[in-house]
Amino acid sequence: MDKERTLKLKKTIKGTVRKGDVVVDIGTGSGILACFAIEAKAKFVYAIEMDPSNYRAASIVIQNNGMEDVIELIHADALEVKLPKKVDVVMCELMSTALLDEPQIRLMNHAIKFLKKNGKIIPRRAVTFIEYVTTKYDFYGLKLRIPQYEWEWIPSLSRELSEKKVLFETDFSKMNEENIHCSGKLKITRNGIMNGIRLSTKTYLTDNVVHESSMGFCPRVVIPTKDEMPVNAGQCIRFDLAFKAGYGYSEIQLDISKPPQKA
Repeated sequence: MDKERTLKLKKTIKGTVRKGDVVVDIGTGSGILACFAIEAKAKFVYAIEMDPSNYRAASIVIQNNGMEDVIELIHADALEVKLPKKVDVVMCELMSTALLDEPQIRLMNHAIKFLKKNGKIIPRRAVTFIEYVTTKYDFYGLKLRIPQYEWEWIPSLSRELSEKKVLFETDFSKMNEENIHCSGKLKITRNGIMNGIRLSTKTYLTDNVVHESSMGFCPRVVIPTKDEMPVNAGQCIRFDLAFKAGYGYSEIQLDISKPPQKA
């Protein structure tokens, strides 16, 4: 249903896969990306899916499109799969904002072992950003200090209070550490009550095809701070953020502090 995301992936696959390529699609879901690879003249696709309902759906999609002979659907945990030969292209679209919720890093660390020398990957890399915000946590007479997804179709409740900076970058062609630990400071750009950080991610499907947030893809996320903090334009407020990528929001450790004032 997310046409923007899906059409960009189709364009990426068409521009990446060459005639005769062997492809692996990790977390194939409905199987649509595997089918796109065959349409792009791939010789064969290994489509791996662990979830039983997704596996059944992908099986139907592959059969309905007459691709059973060129797509091998594998019902397994991709981390336990051994392919009979190296592949030309690895696809793994399990992206989530800041790589927090989905095991994209863990799976790509494993998947690049399948790849031939000079093989290609989709997506290439991801860049995650951080900024300070003020937002609303009171709903229905209750205080709900929990992460807020800022989906494209829902008006945002938050307002930026600081500059926006790169938090970390991930190159999926390399082995990446799952334990993320970033610290730094952000300059406040307007007065207000700071009570959250906003994380957002820009995904480079290729060097030229970039996707940020869309209907079902990597919404901006506001993470509540422990306390509310009055801030004034011109101040620099430090942050220290740590989590294990792919293991969810319960892993987040966040500390926000003002620098000590000069005597």
